[in-house]
Amino acid sequence: MPDSKLNPNSWIEQTFQKRECCAFIRSNKDPEKCGCGKYRETHNISVFSKRAYQSKRWSINKHTLTCPTDAYGTIEFLGSQHPYKAQYIRLSYDTEPADILCLFEKVWELAPPKLIISVHGGHKNFDLQPKLARLFRNGILKAAKSTNAWIITSGLDEGVVKHISAALEPVITTSKARTKIVSIGIAPWGLIKKRGALVGKNTNVFYHPQSFSSKSRYAVLNSRHSYYLFVDNGTVGRYGAEIILRRRLESFIMEKRMINGSCGRSVPVVCVVLEGESSTVRTVLDYVTIPPKVPVVICDGSGRASDLIAFAHQYVDENGELPENVYPQLLDLVKIIFGFDDDSAHRLIRDILSSVVYKNMITIFRMGDGPQHDLDHSILTALLKGHNLTSTKQLMLSLAWNRVDIAKTAIFTPGTDVYTKTVIPINRSYSENYTINPAVSIQIDNIPDRNKPTTIPRNYTNKEIRIDIETGLIHSEREEICLDFPYPFSDLFIWAVLTKRQDMAICMWEHGEEALAKALVGMRLYKSLAEEAVDDYIENEICAELREYSEQFYTRSLELLDHCHKHDDDNTLQLLTYELSNWGYETCLSLAVISNNKEFLAHPCSQILLSDLWHGGLRIRRHTNIKVIVGLLFPPYIFYLDFKSKEELMLQPQTVAEHEHDMRDTSSSSDESTSGSSSDEGDTSDGEHKQRNRKISQASTDSEHSLYGTVNAGHSYSRSSSLWI
Repeated sequence: MPDSKLNPNSWIEQTFQKRECCAFIRSNKDPEKCGCGKYRETHNISVFSKRAYQSKRWSINKHTLTCPTDAYGTIEFLGSQHPYKAQYIRLSYDTEPADILCLFEKVWELAPPKLIISVHGGHKNFDLQPKLARLFRNGILKAAKSTNAWIITSGLDEGVVKHISAALEPVITTSKARTKIVSIGIAPWGLIKKRGALVGKNTNVFYHPQSFSSKSRYAVLNSRHSYYLFVDNGTVGRYGAEIILRRRLESFIMEKRMINGSCGRSVPVVCVVLEGESSTVRTVLDYVTIPPKVPVVICDGSGRASDLIAFAHQYVDENGELPENVYPQLLDLVKIIFGFDDDSAHRLIRDILSSVVYKNMITIFRMGDGPQHDLDHSILTALLKGHNLTSTKQLMLSLAWNRVDIAKTAIFTPGTDVYTKTVIPINRSYSENYTINPAVSIQIDNIPDRNKPTTIPRNYTNKEIRIDIETGLIHSEREEICLDFPYPFSDLFIWAVLTKRQDMAICMWEHGEEALAKALVGMRLYKSLAEEAVDDYIENEICAELREYSEQFYTRSLELLDHCHKHDDDNTLQLLTYELSNWGYETCLSLAVISNNKEFLAHPCSQILLSDLWHGGLRIRRHTNIKVIVGLLFPPYIFYLDFKSKEELMLQPQTVAEHEHDMRDTSSSSDESTSGSSSDEGDTSDGEHKQRNRKISQASTDSEHSLYGTVNAGHSYSRSSSLWI
């Protein structure tokens, strides 16, 4: 951790080091070239010593020295339509991963990842089928955006990195989009073309990839990365320096870093392989066999190593052996693709079979396997499968990634622990207690009893608290508490809105109770979050996204109100005015006022309700206002006006003042009731009152049930006794 009093540049120079060759050891192939890859004239004169000449073989540990890094700062890429900038640093291959993460988080101010996608494949340029190229680009992009993942590549503008670059191109044209996807290039320092221009402390370097000659053993940096680690092991013109550090960094993140808000779940890593050389096979083998093991996704059809691994994975048995007629085919393919002799081909096949025998660690992505098998889906399901997680931890990861589709297809499936403990009890509760009417018409007589709250079984556990699934009791070492959630979908709806999980919020809205009230509340919450985001100078894109979500619930509230009004206007009027005990004893109409939903208030149903309040006991007919004026001028004409019946007045909406007045009268009358006759009258009045509220609760509840099939079927309502606005 850098000292807060220490300048970041000073901390970088004290922490990170470079490596330089300190001895000239002749290469067996070229006597004028050192074992490090440099020619004689490029070495420092001090390295020419008798001891150096007497050494037989060049070694990194023996013939390199470390000193403070002299290359870090910002690269500005030129030659494209949009200017791209990236942070970079030169460091030794044996740098501590903890220091690198400290650089990411404290100096470069990177947000912690929720997923690491490590991309491997061919170093040489290769072409993909157009459809596969499109699926690969879209899948990588979707997986990274939906999970806030870090993408790690070699950072060189060649081979598989070119395809990653094409995937990142559409989203890094603006600074707003670029902050969402972190792409890190870990490249060998000795293989970078024009690396001398990168030497400098906290410097700004202009780098023009298109200006370099393509005929060279050195490689050009890819400009579509946000951060670069240039790994130095003292060699020049060779791959390999970056592989060791990259694997150590990924392992450290898996073991030491936790996902924010995931209750101690570490950051998962997944390897994606596209095409590849023979060395790629060894990389896959290391990932699936060396702890901590990393699941691998192979893109079948991309060529060479990927196709060989996918072919072997299809036919290998649990003992790691191929059928007799398949092994010769694989052997011939290896010879044709890589030009190996028999011994080399057999060794490569042994590595392939040693890898694919771990079928739970390797997932094959193939085109045409259906919409549930897109690359992003394969990547995320490979993580859930490869890390051998419990269903609860899988669900926690899906929530952290905000991927409802993964939860539906990979977690809530028959036979899983989560499915058995949640989905089956809920479905059984529906089938035993509730009659689902698919028709749109509203049948008040068929509404079931809703006086008993509905609860969803919970199964959360930790060291101190255990929740009993059957009884709903929370057991603790110190005490036992009973915790009931009468409206679980409403609670989850609020949580989803406040955490900006729109897909989950819509799911909770569709399957929960009080759909109209939740739509108005969701609209208001999102609008308030957008206003807070503006005040806190959060990105405009996030503010626009929150406003869009608010608009979606605004539209849903109007559609639901219009649907109910068309099919049963009387019950819809009651739906707008009954008290919502779960929402602060507000009404849908008052929630519309709070959320400033003017179009909701201007709806004919709302206007009828307001007119009904204005006319009081008068029955609304044509020219009612004119008749009232005539009655005021000629009092005998009052007898010609139509008034509502006693039953209709019982269902008449009340203003807040009328509601409070009735509550005071009810309280005072109950205190004064001392005689038996008064008690009988009170019982009769209470009976009428309860009967009226039961009809209203049933009718208003059923009004909400008629949109989207049975939006609120199977859930109880606990209503207050009066209707008011």
